[in-house]
Amino acid sequence: MNQFLQVIIIAEEQNITRAATRLNISQPALTLSINKLEEELGVKLFNRRNSPIKLTEAGLLYIQEMKKIEELAFNLKSRLVSLGTEKKKFTIGIGVGRGRYWLPLIMPDLIHAFPDVQFSIYMGNYAKLEKSLEDRNVDLAFGSLNVDSDHFVRKHLCIETLIYIIPKSLGLLDASRYATNTYNSLIKIEASMLDGQPFISTTTGTSYRRYIEAEMKAYNYTTNDSLFCDDPELAIRLCSNGLGIFYTSLSIVKSKLTQKDIDNTQLYFCTLRDTPNTQRVNCFFPRNSTKQEIIDSIIEIFDTNVKPVLYL
Repeated sequence: MNQFLQVIIIAEEQNITRAATRLNISQPALTLSINKLEEELGVKLFNRRNSPIKLTEAGLLYIQEMKKIEELAFNLKSRLVSLGTEKKKFTIGIGVGRGRYWLPLIMPDLIHAFPDVQFSIYMGNYAKLEKSLEDRNVDLAFGSLNVDSDHFVRKHLCIETLIYIIPKSLGLLDASRYATNTYNSLIKIEASMLDGQPFISTTTGTSYRRYIEAEMKAYNYTTNDSLFCDDPELAIRLCSNGLGIFYTSLSIVKSKLTQKDIDNTQLYFCTLRDTPNTQRVNCFFPRNSTKQEIIDSIIEIFDTNVKPVLYL
C-alpha cells in the first residue's frame, strides 16, 4: 500500500486505529509500515507519545515534498502516455487549492462532452502557471495571474472572499460571545490582534501570499510564520489543531467544512474589514486558440457546476 497515503490518513485522523480502519488494514500492520518508513527515512514522522498523534516537523516536510513528487510523477506519466495516442490533447493549469475542489465539479461533464480528447492537469502556484501559459504548455489556466494581454484572453469567472481562520485555542476572542460563529457571519477584528501571532503561511509564488503581504502592509501588522503549507485542506486541519492563523479563500472553507464540521470546529472565521477583502479569479487562454470549443465548454461548466455551489 502507498505509504504516503498512510501518512496522510494518520495525519488527518490523528489516531492509528481510526486511520487503519479507513485504510482497511489492521492497526499492527499500519504501525509496522510507518515504523519501517521512519526507519528508512531516519526520522520520526509522528509524535506518538501523546494523544492525539501529531506530525513532527519532519512529517510536515515529508508531506509537502511528497506532494511535489507525486505531482511531478503524475505530469510525467501523462506526458509519456500522450506519446502513444493520437487523441487531441488539452492541458488545464490550476492551483493546488482550487484544483482539489473545482476539478471534481468540472471534469466529469467535460470528459463526457469530449470523449476523444485526452485531458491533462497541471497544478502549480501562480508563478509556475504564468510561465506554463506563456510557454504554451497549458491551453487554459485558472487563477489571479499576470500575463500579457496582447497574446492571451482574460475571462473573469468569479470573486473570492478572503478570510482569516483563527484557532480558538489562541484565546484571541471571547469564546462566550462568538460561540456560534460560522463562515456566513464573519467576525470583524482589529489588526493589532494579529500582530506577532503564529500563522500558517503559503510559500512565495501563491496568490494568497501576495494578498496577505498586502494586508500586512495596509494594516501595519507582522506575522510569526511558524509553519509553511501550500495545501489549503491540510492547512485548515493544522489550523483547527491550533498551530496558527490561516488566511485563505472562503470558497475553500465552504468546500472542506460541512455543517457538522462547523458545529464541532475549534475555529473563528474573521475579517479586518466591514466588507471582506476579495480577489478576482480569471481564466486565461491564447488568443485565436484552435481549442476554443473546449475552452468555451469549460467556462460554461464552471458557471453551471462550480459557481452556484461555491460562489453564490
